[in-house]
Amino acid sequence: MKNKLITLSTFVIVFVVWYFISLNANPLFVPNPFKVIDGIKTMLLSGKLQTDILYTFRRILLASCLAALIALPMGLLIYNFRFFKYTIDPLINLLRYVPITAFYPLLIMWLGIDEQMKIAFLFIAAFVY
Repeated sequence: MKNKLITLSTFVIVFVVWYFISLNANPLFVPNPFKVIDGIKTMLLSGKLQTDILYTFRRILLASCLAALIALPMGLLIYNFRFFKYTIDPLINLLRYVPITAFYPLLIMWLGIDEQMKIAFLFIAAFVY
């Protein structure tokens, strides 16, 4: 019971601090928490939130499956054959040091701002990292 009370008080404190900060801040950057809750209610009642969540899960599922479809066989090749270990593995390791957000402008340029770009971005995140 004590742990639940601590957890609840943490959320209450964060909510109160958020509220007081929102009184003096630009609502574009720190919106009022009550307006955020009203917006969530509106989106829930209209069904938009559920639709957006389904689209998000679809994107993540598709990108993860595509990454697994390519990464698993590639990993087996790298593990079992020295040729692939010395040719492909260094390239993949090099990509790991590039921040994932660095691919964002390139994907927008190549694919536009559409579902393909979002899925490709998630694919790169799942494949490389």
